[in-house]
Amino acid sequence: MMAAANGGASGGRRAGIQLGALLVAAALCNVAYTILIPFVPTLQHRFGMTPAAIGLTFGAFSATKALAQPLGGWTVDRLCARTVAVAGLLVSAAATAALAGARDTGEVIGYRILWGLGDGFAAPALYRLASALGERDGHEARVLGWFGSAAVVGMALGPGVVAAFADTLTFPAAFALGAALTTGAAVVLWCAVAPDLGRAPARHHGADLPESAPASRPGTWLTVVGFGLLDFVNNFIYAALEPTLPLYATRTLRLDARTVSLLFFVGLAASAAIYAIGGRPVQQHGERAVATIALFVQAAALTAAGASAVAGVLAASFVLLMISQPLVYVAARSGVTAVSGRGQGRAFGLFGLISDLGWVTGPIVVTPLLNTMGGSVLLLLALLAAITGATAWTLAGRRKALRSVVPR
Repeated sequence: MMAAANGGASGGRRAGIQLGALLVAAALCNVAYTILIPFVPTLQHRFGMTPAAIGLTFGAFSATKALAQPLGGWTVDRLCARTVAVAGLLVSAAATAALAGARDTGEVIGYRILWGLGDGFAAPALYRLASALGERDGHEARVLGWFGSAAVVGMALGPGVVAAFADTLTFPAAFALGAALTTGAAVVLWCAVAPDLGRAPARHHGADLPESAPASRPGTWLTVVGFGLLDFVNNFIYAALEPTLPLYATRTLRLDARTVSLLFFVGLAASAAIYAIGGRPVQQHGERAVATIALFVQAAALTAAGASAVAGVLAASFVLLMISQPLVYVAARSGVTAVSGRGQGRAFGLFGLISDLGWVTGPIVVTPLLNTMGGSVLLLLALLAAITGATAWTLAGRRKALRSVVPR
């Protein structure tokens, strides 16, 4: 009994080390991503990029990542998830380093495409690792929430670093730093995460699907698609704001780049805090119900921001929106984990393809509209959130948890 207890304690420590390493890696690899946001005006001044070209810069990254994720998920189901994650992160780090020396618009967009390819392989692998750690004690939603929190902490650090060193941090130096941090994420994963983590078929505590159920039923894939569409809208809204909000804030509200950086830092920091606790309401009230309420909150926040030209209202609305975004994120991924059975890599690959199309289309569609619609473009995003929330509410029925409505 003593040996068994020691073995259990050792296993618990090992799982804790792996979870800690995964969370550190998630934070490190996301710093580089948001460093670009405060440099949106630099893209205009340094490279002469139009708003449409800036939207393409953001969208090209996300398009490549989205299209690569099904292949990345397929690879995760057949190879070591840790190896796939590390390889993807190293490709992303190389692209980030190359971006530091970009000389024209074509190079900026090209390196962003390569960056997206690396992330397209890394994303399903990282989600599989997080899911595998959560499955051990039946708290998948909570671990996915912690994973999201760590990722957003990294995203918050991007504009936070720029704001802190705005007078000295150049475009090349910022992306050289991002490349170093992404490489560090790969090293942490390789050194601390076991190569067999996530290899075995998943056991989903409390789910309606048995352990041996394949993720091939039409109802299962339809559910994955549904959660992908919820996350698509969530991503579309935030991705549209990344280039649009800095342009709107500097042009119309006359805010400077440091203030915009601080706004994103505060919003992302608030978001990270909600990610950390977002798994609890999802487990208590169900994935679809939580996602629905969060989308209605986003609609209210965007309406307030679009109806007022006051900087304080814009700031408060953005923070409120960023607080509600994590609930959709956690709900969607918790739902995919619950129904995907053995094919979690493929399920997250399909989910990621649909979800990340929001990152693609958001900046491409919305950024050019700023020239003609001004702040009213925020009302358009509010309408999208409200329609999606109403649709999700209808599908939720009596707001039961996903586990009670999965097709058998």
